[in-house]
Amino acid sequence: MISDFIRSLDKSLPSWITFAKVRLSAAQVGKDTSPYQLYNTYAFKFEKGELIPSKSNVKMNDQLKPEIATSYEAGLDMKFLNNRLGFDFTYYTSRTKNQIMKVPAAAPWSGGKWVNAGLITNKGFEMMIYSTPIQTKDFSFDLNVNLAKNVSNVKELAEGVDYLYFNGDSNFPVNVGTRPGHKLGEIYAKTLYKRDDKGNILINKENGLPMTTTDANERLTNPIGNIQPNLLMSVAPAFTYKGFTLSAMFDMKFGGDIISISEMNATGNGLAKRTMNRGENDNYMMVFPGVYEDGTPNTTKISASNYYGALIAEDFIYDASFIKLKELSLGYSFPKSMLKKTPIQSLNLSFVARNLAYLMKHTPGTSPEGGYDTTMFSQAIDFMAVPYTRTFGFSVNFSF
Repeated sequence: MISDFIRSLDKSLPSWITFAKVRLSAAQVGKDTSPYQLYNTYAFKFEKGELIPSKSNVKMNDQLKPEIATSYEAGLDMKFLNNRLGFDFTYYTSRTKNQIMKVPAAAPWSGGKWVNAGLITNKGFEMMIYSTPIQTKDFSFDLNVNLAKNVSNVKELAEGVDYLYFNGDSNFPVNVGTRPGHKLGEIYAKTLYKRDDKGNILINKENGLPMTTTDANERLTNPIGNIQPNLLMSVAPAFTYKGFTLSAMFDMKFGGDIISISEMNATGNGLAKRTMNRGENDNYMMVFPGVYEDGTPNTTKISASNYYGALIAEDFIYDASFIKLKELSLGYSFPKSMLKKTPIQSLNLSFVARNLAYLMKHTPGTSPEGGYDTTMFSQAIDFMAVPYTRTFGFSVNFSF
């Protein structure tokens, strides 16, 4: 610790510095693959009373090497004004090589093959700020803030692999993946609007519908979003008065994108809020915004059902930022004078409520947090997710 070291030299720090500590670390960690990714084997299944052998369509690899992650970290922990104010800051950088990943392969390996490839870098920081702005004999106000930011970049993929999808060949209208030299977690639409040089959507003059393309190069070079947030943050205020404590936890995310498949399905069925607009005077005829190939504005009217049915993935991409009241609690700690005739040394009763409300979000009535499972792909998807359950409860904590 810097503060102890300086004091050991019979030197003094400014009176407003209570504590100072510097951390430096380096580490290298290996991660092995599953044993079932080494050799292709036959499996057996019963069909019509017969035992039928079957083989995976994924090519295994007995030459796989462990992934190697090398990381460096530096931190500074400081406290001021007799611990009334302080922060703990950490900056880190890491490189992971020999990534074990599945890449496309020639027939008969339609499911791909396992290889060592790729170099991924992570850089970011974490910071905790803790403070007690107000402190009197009977009242105190504490405020803790956590900040975190991480940027993952892909430097290399397997030789001959220009891109990688994390979701394989799914039925969703988007893929999530990466390209060398780009951030991890790009969102690629399988279908894009055709546009002119000014970015206007091109419209088919005969039917009034937008022109689209499924060209692989077009969608790879024009991702519609990225799952990585710019900043993660939490704020936890706490007020204490004569044994009573009122505290809260606000969970925040700023940046990143999410595609609402829920909204896309509801729109296609005429159930989304946006479908309430069905043309002037509710005549169920609308004009898709865009231009004809000659550059003149589109004036061809189409039915409301055709209009909303023509919308594609990029119409349902949303900013995934949110501010959520994650927890609110009110507790009372009994004074020791009330417990001195009992074997209990401390007693606290609390009312706790969790997942109360989103105070800010941009998705249309659905959760901006995505994640129907633990995969990276699902972080980009709002797909019929069950809403977070709002809970209310009591807690009793005591010690003898």
